[in-house]
Amino acid sequence: RFALVGGVRYMDYDQIAGVAQDAINAAVARFGMTKGRRRILVCSRLMKHKRVDLAVDAFKAVAAARPEWDMVVVADGPERAALQARVGPELGSR
Repeated sequence: RFALVGGVRYMDYDQIAGVAQDAINAAVARFGMTKGRRRILVCSRLMKHKRVDLAVDAFKAVAAARPEWDMVVVADGPERAALQARVGPELGSR
């Protein structure tokens, strides 16, 4: 599953280091993620100069060979629509 989760402006790793399993399970359910899958996480403002498109393209290049992996982009910004279009329907379900 490729997900763009909006509304996040930054990531503070100290805040997520001690997250309880119950909170993780709730997030997995909230965003419709399948438990036990492997995920690549991208946290960034969706701006052209951040080049999140390169991460999307890299994932698309290996996705068929890694069907157990998903890419999750936790971000928002002016490039959101362009990135969603770049993902396409073949990866939108992953």
